Amino acid sequence: MSSKIWSLIIMLGLLSCTSRPHSNPVDPESPNYNGGTRNLNGLSINGSSQVNEISTAQYQCIAHFNDSSQETVSAAWSVTRGGAYAEIGASSGVLTTMEVESNHTIDIQAVYQGEIQTKTVTIINLNVTIDPPVAPTLNSVTVMSSSEIQLSWSNVSNETGYKIFRSLSSTSSFTQISTTGSDVTTYSDSGLNSGTTYYYYVKATNDGGDSGASTTKSATTQAQVDPKRVYFEKVWEGYSFQAMNFALIEAKYMGQSLGLYDEIGVFDGGICVGMIKLNAIITNDLNLVASADDKDTPEIDGFTAGHAISFQFWMPRGAGLLNVSSVEYIDIYTGNTYSTPPVFEEKGTVKIRLNIN
Repeated sequence: MSSKIWSLIIMLGLLSCTSRPHSNPVDPESPNYNGGTRNLNGLSINGSSQVNEISTAQYQCIAHFNDSSQETVSAAWSVTRGGAYAEIGASSGVLTTMEVESNHTIDIQAVYQGEIQTKTVTIINLNVTIDPPVAPTLNSVTVMSSSEIQLSWSNVSNETGYKIFRSLSSTSSFTQISTTGSDVTTYSDSGLNSGTTYYYYVKATNDGGDSGASTTKSATTQAQVDPKRVYFEKVWEGYSFQAMNFALIEAKYMGQSLGLYDEIGVFDGGICVGMIKLNAIITNDLNLVASADDKDTPEIDGFTAGHAISFQFWMPRGAGLLNVSSVEYIDIYTGNTYSTPPVFEEKGTVKIRLNIN
């Protein structure tokens, strides 16, 4: 057989073996069809789940496909529950709500290529009555300095903040001086006048209004103090005579230690026979010296041995002049507390704790 015949046979065989292209199934209704097979897996609805009464809101239908793609599609819309309170554009997806007497829920539905998706929407009544909160309790009004007072009160439920009121009178002329945020229960009132009494009350507030007022409390700012001024004037000057020494362990008023510019005086009856002015809170034993009366001088210039001992506080920034109500005497050698108060004794020594409760 000639070579030309063999070549013709081979060419015919190759042609018969060449594959023909296969046709792919298509979904002509799929949006933006790109030539491949894509099936609709489901729908979702985008839009708010809460809408105010007498307002509008836009909703969109999202088609999800088996190739993980998604697209916004034109669905058929309807209100399937609560149609008396809202309507939706059949093709636009724009929801229009009516006036409602209270919060109300409806269902909207989107249909696309036989798939159905429903979304529940709450219509919000804008005229819901909100009760004001209950009155807080003003727990404390504390003097911090000659120009600052700090307030503290209880936290109440259903509040959005607190209003603070102040006056120079306990019964009238209260003015709101500040408002705090929600759950804030302290306030520092600064820039005040020294030595002045201020009265306060607090109200809780929310969109429903203010609570009643808390109880009224007051505090007096500390007075300006001249560091060189001495309140207690002892009857002796210079060196003490046959002195009795009191080792001060602590001095407190209402649980608070005396401090800067406060004074402690020791008395024989109405005579101040020793004093000390503090420059800090007592942290170590502090020596308070009382001088005995010098019999060689005509005037009384100290204590008389055997007389009762008493103490006073002078607190210029707070309580003023106070008689010390509680004195604990401690033996300096044994550390034992005296069962009965000692009396003035020339060259005596005793430890003391002074308290006013």
